[in-house]
Amino acid sequence: MTFVVEPATDGDLNFIRSTWIRTYSDSLWARVVAPSFLVGHIGLRDDLLDRAPPIVARLEIEPTSICGWACFERGTIHYVFVRPRWRREGVDQL
Repeated sequence: MTFVVEPATDGDLNFIRSTWIRTYSDSLWARVVAPSFLVGHIGLRDDLLDRAPPIVARLEIEPTSICGWACFERGTIHYVFVRPRWRREGVDQL
């Protein structure tokens, strides 16, 4: 399987925003502070996405696919998400 890593498009952002909140809200910390988690974290997520535009990993043969994505800036990884189907396939190492 060949993956392509490239900047996220505007069409990718809804998926990135929703998976960031949905998967992080499953964490123990988020469950303890809920519902204030959503109030504060949505704004933080949006600020980080503006400051550090995400990249996506796609299947080379399916240019609109999203196997995973990452939001980071020099020295800091803010969030990484890989679809369960593509975990252990090296997507997080790209």
